[in-house]
Amino acid sequence: MREKFPTATPGPVRHGATFSFVLRVGTGVLGLALLAASIGLWARHGSAVFFDLIAGGIAYCF
Repeated sequence: MREKFPTATPGPVRHGATFSFVLRVGTGVLGLALLAASIGLWARHGSAVFFDLIAGGIAYCF
């Protein structure tokens, strides 16, 4: 005859769920902060700063 084992937990225990949620929320907050900073810099200094950065990056590559 088969022996019946009692189950202590109703399902599998997820050990990384809280860390994963915090990581997703933190990444989202960081992304929104970078977007807000970019929009703020664009509003304050205009497009010249961004075009200078892109031009400098392209010049550095070549």
